[in-house]
Amino acid sequence: MCLLNKPKGEMTPEELQKWEEEEFNIGPLPVLTQSVKNNTQVLISCRNKKLLGRVKAFDRHCNMVLEKVKEVWTEVPKNGRSKKKSQTVNKHCYISKMVLCGDSVTVVLRNSLMHSQQEGASSPQSELAPLFFKDLPFALGIIKYWDFSKKKRKPPGLAQQ
Repeated sequence: MCLLNKPKGEMTPEELQKWEEEEFNIGPLPVLTQSVKNNTQVLISCRNKKLLGRVKAFDRHCNMVLEKVKEVWTEVPKNGRSKKKSQTVNKHCYISKMVLCGDSVTVVLRNSLMHSQQEGASSPQSELAPLFFKDLPFALGIIKYWDFSKKKRKPPGLAQQ
């Protein structure tokens, strides 16, 4: 019997446990599940910051307990009366342990380099991972264009045309 059509209140404890296992192994949550099991890093894009750290626990709402987190955000300095646009400044800080509320999470990416080294596998994806995660600001620059904002932005290569 399909568990999706049955209300949770009518499920037996075994069916409810099977439904929860399916929920955490299918869809977007396996990235977090694998991160908890393998203690690998994930890159979390939030509304106003990016976090690179290890997930210790999470729930279906993407509330997370993180440790060894590097938080990165950008600030635009205010120049007072100047109408000229200022250069943005990247800022970062280290947080040993934190709790992240899931309503601010937009994208979660796993660090495929760490994942492939632990499994001992070599794949084309793992060969590109050192180039991608070697420079965190480059990775964050790419993710900046994935954010769900009202402004339509052009990628850096198309902005010059």
